[in-house]
Amino acid sequence: DDSKFAPWYIRSELIKTVIIGEGITHIGEDAFNNCRNITNISIPDSIRSIGGGAFANCESLQSLYIPEGLEVLNYHVIYNCVSLVNLKLPRSLKEIGTRAAENCYYLETIEFAGSENEWKNLKVIKYWDLAAGTRTSEGIYKVILRRLTTMKARLVTT
Repeated sequence: DDSKFAPWYIRSELIKTVIIGEGITHIGEDAFNNCRNITNISIPDSIRSIGGGAFANCESLQSLYIPEGLEVLNYHVIYNCVSLVNLKLPRSLKEIGTRAAENCYYLETIEFAGSENEWKNLKVIKYWDLAAGTRTSEGIYKVILRRLTTMKARLVTT
């Protein structure tokens, strides 16, 4: 049943750039899953939610900026983005879902717009290495991750 896939799924190998229009507030679950040739994703400030697996298996993506206003980075949202090196997260982020960045083997830098304390207080479900970070001159909390074959988990219960 192809009805569960995005209309562009059949031509997903042709997609190299994704530009989400200003005013869009939600990116659906698995919206760009398996679009392996995407190298650039532009997400507008109007986005308030991104469905689980939305960018999973975007194997050519090297950098991703999540705009201010997003509070939850859902499960598997960037799962298996094996070329992802840089990730910018907003201060508004409160929760990182299960295996959100699992198999992002080359992820080296996360720039979090909040404070060190806000970073440490994020609700992290599983598979994320909350490494120590440093504050940059721009006021961004930069977290440097060690290259890992698996993301280390910190389970936070509420």
